[in-house]
Amino acid sequence: MTGPTAHVGYSTVAGPFGQAREVYHALADQPVTIGVLTRRAGEPLCGAAGAAQDCPPGLFAPAVSCPACLAIAAREGVTVAGAA
Repeated sequence: MTGPTAHVGYSTVAGPFGQAREVYHALADQPVTIGVLTRRAGEPLCGAAGAAQDCPPGLFAPAVSCPACLAIAAREGVTVAGAA
């Protein structure tokens, strides 16, 4: 039996001086239960507010840069597509 899966998506957040920067999240591919919370398909594992989008196709897939998403994926056994 395979565990839950996720893929990389991004959201834009304001930096400390107002400049926009992209944060790459692990977006759930199906509902994922994390403790007592459930993340729906397409939602970041960390529960970040705002709209996360799928990454546009490119030569190399970006890596998840959100530390909370990385920790949750490791702890809950979520496989992130494209992760090494």
